[in-house]
Amino acid sequence: DLPSDYHRGVPGAEPYPLWVRPDEKLTLADVFGLMRDHYEGTEYDLTTGVAAGPFGSPNRARPIAWTIDSLDYSWERPISTPQTGFSFVSESRGWLPNEVGGILWYGVDDTWFTCYTPLYCSIERAPRPFATGSLDRFSWDSAWWVFNFVSNWSQLRYADMSPEVEAVRGELEGDFLAVRPAIEKTALDLLRDDPALARRFLTEHSAAGAERVTARWRELAEHLVTKYNHGYVQREAGKPEEMGYPDAWLREVIRAEGDGVRLRPEDRDAPSWKLVD
Repeated sequence: DLPSDYHRGVPGAEPYPLWVRPDEKLTLADVFGLMRDHYEGTEYDLTTGVAAGPFGSPNRARPIAWTIDSLDYSWERPISTPQTGFSFVSESRGWLPNEVGGILWYGVDDTWFTCYTPLYCSIERAPRPFATGSLDRFSWDSAWWVFNFVSNWSQLRYADMSPEVEAVRGELEGDFLAVRPAIEKTALDLLRDDPALARRFLTEHSAAGAERVTARWRELAEHLVTKYNHGYVQREAGKPEEMGYPDAWLREVIRAEGDGVRLRPEDRDAPSWKLVD
């Protein structure tokens, strides 16, 4: 509920306090949501306005600031940005043994389009999908490239594809949170008798989670590129459907183009007139 005046550089605005007490305790899911924020629901919402394009994308191409006709401008810089290489939410629980108490919830690429996967701090090696790949060559074996593909493809129709990504993401993260008590109980039992075995168990669990997420994201990529293709949407019945553009964006086009895009009644009635898709 803090005012935005100080952030906006309003003269005389009160500086923000060093610490802010939240209205209620934050869950892991709450923090994941903060990492994915584009100022949705505020006056700076990047999913609205002409700059968001016809399908409400919050992402803006760099540079973030530019000059036109000797005047300086800039986009808002949200928490979530497509230029992200990787991100994590660090969970530290001092009441548990170190091997179990520390978790990095790790994700690659754009934070909105990533899925946070638990990596325990005692694991002996990085999961293969997170340790594979190069910026110079696309690979379906690399988690970063798989997530990068989905986030890039989703920009074609952000408003339509992002809910589908959100559903898959929520399912996976929900499963990780649901099984965590059982996983950690097993790890604690092993830790008392065989610490090395406990570390191996957590390493294998973390690796399995990364493999599952990457495989599911490959399936998601194939689904999205099949369903949303060249401006059509493939419905369950199998017939491509024309989706077009939202009316609000078309009105912006009309304001910019005027009669250049208008069909005159006399043209429609002419014998030679024919629109070809």
